Amino acid sequence: MKEEEYESRRKEYVGDALLSFVAREVLCTDWKHRKKQREVECALMSNQSLERIGKKIGLKPIEDSGHNKQHKKYACAVEIKLYEVYLDCGIEGAKDWFKQNILSNYNKLQKE
Repeated sequence: MKEEEYESRRKEYVGDALLSFVAREVLCTDWKHRKKQREVECALMSNQSLERIGKKIGLKPIEDSGHNKQHKKYACAVEIKLYEVYLDCGIEGAKDWFKQNILSNYNKLQKE
């Protein structure tokens, strides 16, 4: 595995873990519809939702280095972006980015 590919996978892996943590933290503490928390959390974490959100916020798709090298993935781009925001701004910055970019766009996509 090339170093660049390894670094991308590492960012994606950590970004995925951050996404789980931040989603739960925000939905548990800040979100007004706690009854639907688990349902929304699962929907937010789906690759399909993340693909749509990644496209909507203008992220560059990340080439999947797994089985299908031609497949571009916006979901990976979302996870990597969250990781980068976390490195630059800490957990509070990551939570703010999640609210502004993921949660708000998820809510908009639900209305479409």
